[in-house]
Amino acid sequence: MKYIMGIDLGTTGCKASLFEQSGRLAEQAYREYSSENYTGFIDCELVWEKTKEVIRECNSRRPEVQGVCITSFGESVILVDREGRPLGESVLYSAGGVDEEWRELERKIGREKIYQITGHISHPMYTVSRLLWYRVHDPELYGKTARFLFFSSYIAMRMGADCVAEDTHAARSMAYDVEHGCWSREILDAAGISIDLLPPVAAAGEVIGRVPGGLAEELGFNGKPLIIAGGQDQPCVALGMGAVKGGDAVYGLGTVECLSVVLDRYQKSGSMEESHLVCAPHVIPGKFLTYGVLYSGGNVIRELRDRLFRPRLEKSGTDIYQEMFHGIDRVENRLLVIPHLFGSGTPGMNQEEGACVLGIRPDTAPEEILQAVIEGLAFDMRINIENMERAGIPVRQIRAAGGGAKSPEAMQVRADVLGQRLYIPKDVQAGARGVFFIAAKALGWLHDYSEIPGFIKLEETCIEPRKGAADKYKRKYEAYRAVQNWMF
Repeated sequence: MKYIMGIDLGTTGCKASLFEQSGRLAEQAYREYSSENYTGFIDCELVWEKTKEVIRECNSRRPEVQGVCITSFGESVILVDREGRPLGESVLYSAGGVDEEWRELERKIGREKIYQITGHISHPMYTVSRLLWYRVHDPELYGKTARFLFFSSYIAMRMGADCVAEDTHAARSMAYDVEHGCWSREILDAAGISIDLLPPVAAAGEVIGRVPGGLAEELGFNGKPLIIAGGQDQPCVALGMGAVKGGDAVYGLGTVECLSVVLDRYQKSGSMEESHLVCAPHVIPGKFLTYGVLYSGGNVIRELRDRLFRPRLEKSGTDIYQEMFHGIDRVENRLLVIPHLFGSGTPGMNQEEGACVLGIRPDTAPEEILQAVIEGLAFDMRINIENMERAGIPVRQIRAAGGGAKSPEAMQVRADVLGQRLYIPKDVQAGARGVFFIAAKALGWLHDYSEIPGFIKLEETCIEPRKGAADKYKRKYEAYRAVQNWMF
């Protein structure tokens, strides 16, 4: 039997998944390489060692793997020397500390021009500000650098691939011309960064190498599989959830919440720019994605877990999240919570914003606060959906993925607030399945990406807004917007 291996690199761990030609998941392995104690740095060699471990575990029965495809988180880069060795740890996109460099670059080019070139709103989280920081503050390290690589590019190179950057990663650098599909010399020249330090760009599905014999033997492969270009995590998740045509949407509920919506064409407008809506490449040729992003999402729920629920529930012996969310859709609260504990995402994109709780009383229960936080997150996403529709971007069908989608009670609250049906697939392994589809098309197992919705036949639950929910949340949503505008 022939297989495809998908590798999913996250900020805290890596996963390898082995898929049969039918798309059935045959094997899976996971390893952590980071604790919950956030440092803002990742040991690149440790990521490679853990990746090898999960590959070997999936290959324990010596399967005939035809192709390997990789997805990873974006924005963060690895500095490597001429031998491809990392020149230290990688700094995560969320670490900050590059505002001065970002502002200087924005001053030189102009905010509007950056948007016109890149399809992205100028922001310090994107890669180019970090590269400029290295050039200014660590010229010795910068001078030793032969290439800047994204994580999927680095692991692919270690496995024997050519040194390339997938276009979905390049687009998140704020130095890539999305419309013309090339690095922007204008932006790189303004930053003083040589284009030679950036790898050639490859589209998802391009064959970029083959695992050499010695390494293939070490990793347990039965043969020398092809290495196929994958992409950044959000587009791969979208593909894995069957988002292939305009209006298809994927609601990713993790540490950060992200609504990815497919565009049938390259699209920019003043309305999109005003709402911080990007136009980024999808892994499907000719398709694009825009994102509604909440940087305060599952991380806020985690804080509530640790501060309000853990002391009471951890002795019960049951899953704390399951207990937290039990019956949360039946709670009645009189609170209004702006949940921007870790700053806001789109449309405001203000990392300095904080959270706000209105209406709290001495007898307010933790469950009321939790429900109001979920409402606040859903209000934020509702703002994004309305902004998309105002910009001419339809949002037709929303599938939810990630840890936050596991609670039907919490998803009911979201459906009520959004006024939208939410489809919850059962254990879809979206990121890994996305790169399976990319590799399957490259190998000829899949003829066209439009076949995916029929191919995967997701077992899913549909959660509909409850009767009366629209009236219930109309006034509360108006109040939320008014308070948010007044405060921020």
